[in-house]
Amino acid sequence: MNSKKAIIIGAALGLTILVWVCALLLIKSAQIQSKDEKAQKTSPKKPELTLLYLFGNDFNNLLRSGQEATFVDEKGGRIIFKTKEFFDFEAQSKFIGFYIPSSPYTFDLLVNLPKVYQRFSSTDKVMVEAGAPGLQPVNIAELKFSSRVFIYHEYPILEAQKRELYSLYEKHGLAPQFRGSEYLFKKKEIEEKTH
Repeated sequence: MNSKKAIIIGAALGLTILVWVCALLLIKSAQIQSKDEKAQKTSPKKPELTLLYLFGNDFNNLLRSGQEATFVDEKGGRIIFKTKEFFDFEAQSKFIGFYIPSSPYTFDLLVNLPKVYQRFSSTDKVMVEAGAPGLQPVNIAELKFSSRVFIYHEYPILEAQKRELYSLYEKHGLAPQFRGSEYLFKKKEIEEKTH
């Protein structure tokens, strides 16, 4: 009788251990699934690449100052656009950028920008001094304008118009970089290849 009891107790103990192991495995599996679900829920979604997004995030390693402005042409055409001044303390230079939403008055605005771009400088409104180990501190007022002008435009600019604008900007000592739909397409292409 003792051997039968021992076998029954042994079998019951073995079954109990098996049940506990299975329960622990199920709990562990549920915890892993829960962590995966949380990670999926909390991982930030990639923002959609748009020209406005790129305007706000290109050169994100530089200090920036921006504002909104309104352009009204002689015919009453009106565009509210964004400006940013970018400050590169390591290179001791600064440059400017514009985001122009889709408007048939885009070209008219671009023709007028070389005459007024200096109005969008915030150097006299902002006081910043930056330095890095081994470098002398640089005051924002000491940064030299690099002549670069980055223009993010939603409305298409024809090649003939671009040639005219390049010539006009060069006469004012400016080096424009037009970033329209072609630029956006290339950036999306690059992102797809890297992800």
